[in-house]
Amino acid sequence: MREEAGSEQAEPIAVDESAAQSTRFGLLRYTAVRLALFVAVTAVLWLIGIRANLFLLLALGLVISGFISLFALNRTRDAASASVSGTFGRINRRIEQSARAEDSEREPPPTE
Repeated sequence: MREEAGSEQAEPIAVDESAAQSTRFGLLRYTAVRLALFVAVTAVLWLIGIRANLFLLLALGLVISGFISLFALNRTRDAASASVSGTFGRINRRIEQSARAEDSEREPPPTE
């Protein structure tokens, strides 16, 4: 019975791995674009003369790049969200499959 339960789990996991690779890059892409936007905005702020206070420069860069990303990175943020949601969905499915397999391996107590 254990071999059957293991073979049932192997097939969906293989299918999920290809989906995981395609969505995993959504979060990586969003992070890279967000970081590049922060660096670009901070560089522009430095070039226009906000050099005296490093904390102010970085804080303004973070706030302005965050505001820009709200509008400019909608699709990328949605792809990142789907990536995270898909990852946790696969984890939950594996946990449920494991619990079902464990429950099916248990034999009911004998009744007399």
